[in-house]
Amino acid sequence: LLPPLETITPYDRGPAITIVAFVFFFVTLIIVAVKLGTALYSKTVLLSTDAPLWIALIVAFIQSLLTQFAVDHGLGKHSSSLSTADFSKYNKLTYAAQLLLIPVLSLSKVSTCRLIHRLTPGQRIRRANLITMIAVGLWTVFALFATALQCRPHWEYLPSHCVGKGAVNYPIILINIVTDLALVVIPLIMIWSVQMTLQKRLQIIASFSSRLVLTTYLSIIAACMPSVYRILSNLRSGLNGVHLSEIELSTTQGATGSRTESGNQGGSSSRA
Repeated sequence: LLPPLETITPYDRGPAITIVAFVFFFVTLIIVAVKLGTALYSKTVLLSTDAPLWIALIVAFIQSLLTQFAVDHGLGKHSSSLSTADFSKYNKLTYAAQLLLIPVLSLSKVSTCRLIHRLTPGQRIRRANLITMIAVGLWTVFALFATALQCRPHWEYLPSHCVGKGAVNYPIILINIVTDLALVVIPLIMIWSVQMTLQKRLQIIASFSSRLVLTTYLSIIAACMPSVYRILSNLRSGLNGVHLSEIELSTTQGATGSRTESGNQGGSSSRA
């Protein structure tokens, strides 16, 4: 057997970071591939929904590489054991990785916003969704500049050398949470007026709600889940269907001004 590439010790926890980063990358790659395969099978590939996820996956992979390089230069070790050169490189690499986290989160939110827009004709839902998307865009710009410029030198995060001693991170985190909540509440309102069983309603809501506890790679997975949850349930039950049925995606007359009652009977297919 070959010796391990790296070893976790009381003085070096970097290998644990490497394992977590790349395990989540490959899991995310599989989920995104499943979503892409589903879209190709059903001929419903839409760049407005899928492209942000592909870009987010690429950016997240680059972030993982930067994190690995940071591990090579001391991430996970005691700072006192690092040389001046390694400490400087470690700070610059983690600084770059932190900046890349923001577009990953933003792109996954944009993908979810586009999915919600596709699923409902209701003007109120679409208006709330548009406001959320604008908020995500403004948050992205603010978070990038605030994170990039808050400290001197920019790549060394020392509260004593940062604006407000690092307090600028609080609005970044707060707005991120608020937009995630919006991307759960909006689908909840949309789905609750749809005619379907309580179990299916809760499954769809749960697929959107998963983003509340997730970041980076898992935020990409969370953006995929509303589209792929149907596949997972079909695999469990032995069915071959791969689409969300129209009855799961349509809104009622009272909520949106139109009512659609249809299913997947007779070989009909619907958008996912």
